[in-house]
Amino acid sequence: MENLENLENLENLLLTLELAREIELAEAHAAVACAEMMASVQSEKIAAVEKIAGGFAVYCGASNPVTQAVGLGLLGPVSLEEFDQLERFYFDRGEPVRVETCPLADASLFEFYRERGYHVTEFSNVMARPIENGFAVTSLEGIDVRLAGPEELDLWVMTVSQGFAENYPVTQELLAVMKMFARSKNTECYLARIDGRVVGGAT
Repeated sequence: MENLENLENLENLLLTLELAREIELAEAHAAVACAEMMASVQSEKIAAVEKIAGGFAVYCGASNPVTQAVGLGLLGPVSLEEFDQLERFYFDRGEPVRVETCPLADASLFEFYRERGYHVTEFSNVMARPIENGFAVTSLEGIDVRLAGPEELDLWVMTVSQGFAENYPVTQELLAVMKMFARSKNTECYLARIDGRVVGGAT
């Protein structure tokens, strides 16, 4: 009961444009780092990144889950030239345009979506909480969260891949993407255990 009370007493976060930028750009930079790692280890050199409308367009191969744009429209209005740049980046690579868009993005971005026939395919919710003492995990009885060691990289990759593939089998392509994330610059990997059994992972 004491742990739950501590959670309730934490400062509530107010969603502001500044916080939205921080969260969205953190995800964008993780995708960029993944693409850069992929470009450094693969001979095909297909990975590409382009800064567009305050965010990033990322390409890591056809149908790759990292192949999408993130963080657009959070620094102000999006111009026609920027939206054309976004479409060229993907169309030139034979890929449809996929964008993770924050609801607080500038209205001009949504207007371009409407004009060019884009539609919503899914919603994602992001949860956040204040960080105390540089670590955001609250220890609850029976749950152990800690940094994954280098020898646990494959375990982390499989654990997180299984979390993303809840409705379909884990593929080699997904495993490869998760390994790129794990090996990317400035990334820390965590594993969560209950009674010594791995039950989740995060970065």
